[in-house]
Amino acid sequence: MDSNLPFSLYYQLMEQLLHKIRSSIWPAEFRIPPERELCEQYQVSRITVRKALDELSRAGYIYRKQGKGTFVKPRAIDQKLSKYYSMVDGQQHLGQVETARLLQFDVVPADAVLAESLSILPDQMAFHMKCLRMMDGEPYGLEESYLPVMIAPDLTRQEVEDKGIYNSLRVRGIYPERSVERFKPIILDKQAATWLEEHPGEAAMQMTRITYDHGRIIEFCLGIIRGSRFMYSIEIE
Repeated sequence: MDSNLPFSLYYQLMEQLLHKIRSSIWPAEFRIPPERELCEQYQVSRITVRKALDELSRAGYIYRKQGKGTFVKPRAIDQKLSKYYSMVDGQQHLGQVETARLLQFDVVPADAVLAESLSILPDQMAFHMKCLRMMDGEPYGLEESYLPVMIAPDLTRQEVEDKGIYNSLRVRGIYPERSVERFKPIILDKQAATWLEEHPGEAAMQMTRITYDHGRIIEFCLGIIRGSRFMYSIEIE
């Protein structure tokens, strides 16, 4: 630390700690040394250390656990809204591995609401798939997808587990060409929080998606996304 530099000591300390986080010297969930150790290591006051940590916390780089310490916050997943994704495709995302676990696969008769969402008649059959989406093995989203059985009557659970929904449709000549997604903030209930390894009452996003192939609806999806691990961005030209 250099008191002769035209930057405050807390800002210099914050930059040094931030370098450790960004370079993965301190990886996600790493327990940051206590304030006393940081004071001794960098030869600064506890007030300086506390202010640097407060700034990193406000910027979303670290978080505190009551009685346990301060930890590096996992990077949020940035999903571009100009691209849609398949429920169980498994992709690389900024060096992270995206996977999914298919929790449920069955066929259900469409009630009035689902029938309208899929543009089919009430009581017509629809595939129902429930999936837990994960990044590097950590859950970040819970999704339920519905597809009209008539568009792919021979679709199987094993095929969806192996290829994902959209790839399974593509081999049948069905191509998801566009989708409409809507989001709204929600608070996690106990059941969703358990699946997503969060605390009930934490903030999350509820997503609905309708996917089309040449104007025909091929999927209706309901999802819950962890607010602490996911963000959406859009580029406007």
